Amino acid sequence: MAYIRKIVEIAANPELVYDLICDVEKFPRYSDVIKEVKKSDPDTFYWKAHINGMWFEWTSVFVDKERPQHISWRSISGMVNHGDYVLSAIPRGTKVSFTMEYHLPSHMIETVLQPVFSPLIEKTFAEILLNIKKGIEEKNTAYSRPNNT
Repeated sequence: MAYIRKIVEIAANPELVYDLICDVEKFPRYSDVIKEVKKSDPDTFYWKAHINGMWFEWTSVFVDKERPQHISWRSISGMVNHGDYVLSAIPRGTKVSFTMEYHLPSHMIETVLQPVFSPLIEKTFAEILLNIKKGIEEKNTAYSRPNNT
């Protein structure tokens, strides 16, 4: 099993960050690896990702949602994974701590390819967080600019 932990600070309030993280159907906008996320009910999602020539699919469910502090999930089929986001208000916005554990689809793949795939999967979720950060901060900057008309 591999473990990922990332922390990012976002210049926005925790409620806004929480809402964007919960909107997982938009994650393909934030990463080229995540190809599809479809909602099957309010807390259940089908994921499809393409990493280094291999396709990965899973269905995940939100296990705990405490707006705006915490979101956790676990897979219920496909690639085994679980994790959470912990959001904390800080003077400049929100600190987001992301953790995830996952198993690749088979023991052979996990043993042989883990050194290749772990950095790619870690990069994917870091990219998602950074792109959420970038999108929020650019939007907030645009709203806070004075109107010159």
